[in-house]
Amino acid sequence: MNHEVAALSVYDERRECGRLIRVGEWVTTRPAVPDPKRSRDSQTKTKRSYQRRWESMFGRNSSRCHPLSLLDMVRKEGKPTLLLVTLGVCVELMVTALWSWKDDIVDEQHIQASWYYQWFAWCSFTIIVALVACVATRIIDREAAGSGIPEMKTIISCDQRKEADLYLSGKTLVSKAVGLALAIGSGISVGREGPFVHTASIIVHRLMKRVPFFHRIYNNDILRRHMYNAACAVGVASTFRSPVGGVLFSIEVTSTIFMLTNYWRAFIAACSGAISRQIIGLIRESGVTSYHPLFPTSFSVHSFSYREYVSFGVLGIIMGFGGALYVVIATHFRRWWRAWSANHQFLWSTGLLVIISTMLFLPGEFSQRPLGKTLVELFSANPLSEMWETKELPSVLLTLPVAAVCRFVTTIFSTSLLLPAGDFIPQFGVGALLGRMYGEILLRWFPHSSIVPGGYALVGGAAFAGAATHTISVAVIALEFTGQFIFLLPILLAVLLATAVASALSVSIYESVIITKGLTYLPMLRINQLENVRARDVMNIEFPVLAMKTTLAQMQRALALETARNIPIVDSLDAMIFCGCVNRDTLHDIVDDLTSHHLGLSGGVSGPSATTDAVVATKTDERRLSVVVVQTASATDLHPQGPHAASPVAATDLVVAEAVAVDTTVHLKMFAALMERLDSSALQVDTETPLEKVHLFFEMIKCARIWVTRRGRLIGVIRRQHLHARVKEFKAERDRPVQLSPRSRGDDWPRDNGRSMLRLTRACVRQQRVLTATSARFGVSTRVGCGGYGGSRTTPLRVWSPWMQTAGFSSSKKDDSVADDQGSKTHGVRSRADAEVEDKFGEIKRLMNLYKPEKKPLMVSMTALALSTTITMCVPFGMGKIIDVVTSVDGATQLPYVTGALGGLFVLGSIANFIRVDTTNMIGERITNRLRQQTYESIMKQDLGFFDSSRTGELINRLSADTTLIGKVLSDNVSQGLRSSAQAIGSVSMLFVTCPKLGMVMLAIVPPLALGGVSYGRFVKKLTTQVQKKLSEATELAEEKLGNIRIVRWFAKEEHEIDQHNKKVDEVLSLARQRSLASATFFGGVDFSVKMSMLAVLGYGGQMVADGIITGHWRFVANL
Repeated sequence: MNHEVAALSVYDERRECGRLIRVGEWVTTRPAVPDPKRSRDSQTKTKRSYQRRWESMFGRNSSRCHPLSLLDMVRKEGKPTLLLVTLGVCVELMVTALWSWKDDIVDEQHIQASWYYQWFAWCSFTIIVALVACVATRIIDREAAGSGIPEMKTIISCDQRKEADLYLSGKTLVSKAVGLALAIGSGISVGREGPFVHTASIIVHRLMKRVPFFHRIYNNDILRRHMYNAACAVGVASTFRSPVGGVLFSIEVTSTIFMLTNYWRAFIAACSGAISRQIIGLIRESGVTSYHPLFPTSFSVHSFSYREYVSFGVLGIIMGFGGALYVVIATHFRRWWRAWSANHQFLWSTGLLVIISTMLFLPGEFSQRPLGKTLVELFSANPLSEMWETKELPSVLLTLPVAAVCRFVTTIFSTSLLLPAGDFIPQFGVGALLGRMYGEILLRWFPHSSIVPGGYALVGGAAFAGAATHTISVAVIALEFTGQFIFLLPILLAVLLATAVASALSVSIYESVIITKGLTYLPMLRINQLENVRARDVMNIEFPVLAMKTTLAQMQRALALETARNIPIVDSLDAMIFCGCVNRDTLHDIVDDLTSHHLGLSGGVSGPSATTDAVVATKTDERRLSVVVVQTASATDLHPQGPHAASPVAATDLVVAEAVAVDTTVHLKMFAALMERLDSSALQVDTETPLEKVHLFFEMIKCARIWVTRRGRLIGVIRRQHLHARVKEFKAERDRPVQLSPRSRGDDWPRDNGRSMLRLTRACVRQQRVLTATSARFGVSTRVGCGGYGGSRTTPLRVWSPWMQTAGFSSSKKDDSVADDQGSKTHGVRSRADAEVEDKFGEIKRLMNLYKPEKKPLMVSMTALALSTTITMCVPFGMGKIIDVVTSVDGATQLPYVTGALGGLFVLGSIANFIRVDTTNMIGERITNRLRQQTYESIMKQDLGFFDSSRTGELINRLSADTTLIGKVLSDNVSQGLRSSAQAIGSVSMLFVTCPKLGMVMLAIVPPLALGGVSYGRFVKKLTTQVQKKLSEATELAEEKLGNIRIVRWFAKEEHEIDQHNKKVDEVLSLARQRSLASATFFGGVDFSVKMSMLAVLGYGGQMVADGIITGHWRFVANL
């Protein structure tokens, strides 16, 4: 039978008319009849008569202000607005119910007895109630365990309806409510912001899906995600009574890119929740008539001075380090706990709860109370109450760190259990305890200042929570739930610094949970390091595709292969011109109608057979993109088998169905319903589109996949779930040493005529470093894309390992041309004068590239350096404070506190210095090790001509002396330079804080020293270049003569060669002498200038002391 014209009875289902229309007995070329309803909706709506009359009176585009137009807008936006208000009220009612339940449970804990009975009662109650929460969560729905924010982050960032139904079910709501109330009532260290966000999302999901009035919102992907964002905002706003901060926090933790035009929806939901909470408060307590913050404070407007911004910044840096440490420890412990407690979860949970309850009981009565009451007291401007001082811990300087460590550990343990738990408020509590301790120490040092330790507790809590969650909106939340904006700028400063430090050291606590659970999520990758990666490199080239002229069997196979909602359509398998995508439901209806008609069955065939062959379009020749090879693969391996698989049919019917499907030619253009639903606006990118643009499309449009085309031809597809894995593979390949080839192996790759040479790397001692080398081009053979366009291709990519740029490799065309011009004279080797390194900024950049693999250790080293330097700069103030204390009336009572605090700072500074030195040394050793390995590997892969033109001694020198020198410069010299710079900046800054006039006197020496330093640096750089050149000549001469020692002996030229070598060495010594004199002159002048500046500061400061402008101990501080 001729497949071009096949006997076919086509039924076009018109759902609007409710009947089947028979098109014809033979396939004809009739035009597709459009769907009247869809055509009417797709056309531009004409303006009504009242709109035309209104515009004739008031001007063009003024009809939107007509009352009837306003009613139309209300009808259009009324459903989302009503859903948002309903969401806010429902969530607030549930929040209030949970709080009441928690208070009722906690009130049963008051047992007055001895210490042992109190401990036993506390632990028993905590363990029993928490175990009940774990059991309830396990029985009802395990998906309710944890925070819920990571799951919402995944659902909002990706188009995942199945995952939404899994994490946002009714059972999850019940399990979340029961488990959370019991977990909070038990007294363990858990928060409620994450469970409330999850609960709000479940409510809005169930309303959209189950209430017919809201079905339109659920079917719209964009509106549905907006509702989820609003639900997250309601959850946070209801938890902290902060509608503004709740909206900002929900956007930060759940969305990478957020459309500001949808801002109002989140605010409507948050405000409705806040208003309903106020109404409920008025009903329960008639005396409440105004806004009541969650943690009310009473700071005065003079709670801090401008000098305290430095201390707030230092506190932010410390909290950033602590937040990153919390995330790292929590991540590792959760992984270990999941594997350890897999078999006996109930037993191990009981043991962990014993530890948690004991650690919360030991610090004192304040740790046994709800954390909210503890935070209110920590934020107080008044001194802490007597309960913070016990016999075992007689001072708050001992109680606060012990309580912070206990809260830190118990929060990690509690959030690892199988129960609903958030960790925002416990994180805030840890930061508040540390911040209060920091403020108490400063108050002990400066008792006559206006320092308020409660303000430092608020700043520390916000900074620690911001560092753990990587959010800036924590500052707004902290201001809203305290009800005061006195510490606005200090909180913002500390949160910004803490977030910056923590972001450089680790991921956020929510992203760590996503990684641990293996959830589908595409974060903002640092793909700027992969600027050479294109869409062709990350695309998938195997996917089902249908042509406009196809067969029924191919349609069945495509449905069996593709699990996504849309299937691509091309004009033909030869041209592969992309027409668009069609929904699989529409395609499935057509297949069912055609199959049932040809079989003569009433019900038709329910689905494709599990043993049919799958059509996979695979590009095999990237030069001929129009050629598509159709491979066959058994659908048994591709189609999932299980209880939801298609039900089997009778063998005879199956044979008939397959025979009919094979012989039936289907023209998709003949189906009006399919052509109307064909999405020709599917997102497409070119094969040369950079990866950062592809990533941006995924984040902005929230699509599941992007089609890759080339001049209209369909080439591949990029799926969201595969993009992250591909980028990680590229980063791993980038960090792996590159396989260098002496020549190209592709027909379209130009031959390398230049001799491949290693750039000789040299670094000078102390401040100046000069790199001198020869360069040539190196080829890199790679396979483009995920298998390319169907085969391998050798491409002249200008990509190599980052160390090559620092070690001296070059790939510029300019270097190639120079090497080719001098090839006949010097065997392709450039002269050293032509190979001088570019400018000093290029040198520094190449050297700094060596730090890229050591980002985290380097950040740890820099943090320790900042901490140790800060403590070192505080030593003069401590010494001066001791002088003031000794000379004061009640100095005997204050001296132990001052000396104890100073001793604690010394211990902390010693630990920070130990971390800095150890980390810096290991960074240098690892850099040296990598340079040696990669340099030796590169040398071994050169062609033989390279070794003919290169001396073995020079290569050995590169492997030994140069790599060691570079490692030393990048570790010791850079560390000492940064330390000296930090101390200089800190000294001048603290001197300015002490007395701006003394600071100006000290800075008077900076301009002449700067000019002298620039002149000295240029002179030393020139001398160092000459020294390196002369030393290299002496080494080459010695190697040449020693290699030909027999010839020297035959001609009795030993003395002559010794004299020649001595002359070269004497030239090096002469240049070194000049450099030594220059260094001595410069450093002697610097020492003299600094001491004269100190003398001027002491003289001027002494006069100010005599005049009574500053106190006596500041003269001692200035001297130090």
